Amino acid sequence: MLLTEAELFIKTYKRNLIPVISFPKSGSQTFFKRLKVLFHKGSIYIEPKIFAGSGHSFPIVQKVPFSLSLNHFYYGHALASGYLFNFFKYYKKFNKVLFLIRPLKDCIISYHSHIIKHGFGPLDLRIKNNPTYSANWESLDISEQIDKILNFILPEYIKLIESWHLASSSYSFAIRHVCFEEIASNSTNLFQEIHESFPFLVSEDLSKPIDHVKKNISNNPPSRYEFSSSQKQKIKDCVNISTLDASLKDYLLK
Repeated sequence: MLLTEAELFIKTYKRNLIPVISFPKSGSQTFFKRLKVLFHKGSIYIEPKIFAGSGHSFPIVQKVPFSLSLNHFYYGHALASGYLFNFFKYYKKFNKVLFLIRPLKDCIISYHSHIIKHGFGPLDLRIKNNPTYSANWESLDISEQIDKILNFILPEYIKLIESWHLASSSYSFAIRHVCFEEIASNSTNLFQEIHESFPFLVSEDLSKPIDHVKKNISNNPPSRYEFSSSQKQKIKDCVNISTLDASLKDYLLK
């Protein structure tokens, strides 16, 4: 099979790859804003959203920029899959994945706040228009709306994390969980560690605080909502039956 021009280019000139995986509302926008400040713009490229509603899920090789100087951050919400690792083979071998995580209750409330403020995007319509959710969203009280978001997020979030943990043993790479609180703290410690893990990144002075990055997330939980006992139990049950290790389960249940 003939290679496309893009495939031929990146197969010949392999660059470094840093996969960054997260579930929506886990602090990724602020993470990347700070990343762009601390590392020279000419040394990194961040995979854009491919098309509306894709949820940053699937990379397309033709989208890769023709630049020898760029290290490539692939950002997505995609499950670990043979498709992704077939795409990753065009890059130099990577040994670590950054996975942004956030306590589930905070993630659910943040998702709800986003919908209330900005409406439903193409991905969010799966919550509103799912055939099992026949009730009109606007007619629901907040507890019923949280139920719908919770029922969507729980299995998707757990499935995403489990898929990457399973792949880590099959494809021999480590997972560095980046907690939401690390991003919200505005500290450079996280980015100093990233630079140590990926020394090919060209950095600015990582000892300086990131004062000039607009802080658009808070280290405090966004919740003004008290989860019901049944909602708390549903979250706990979903996490506890997963294959995740105990420390990660504890964090997600905070």
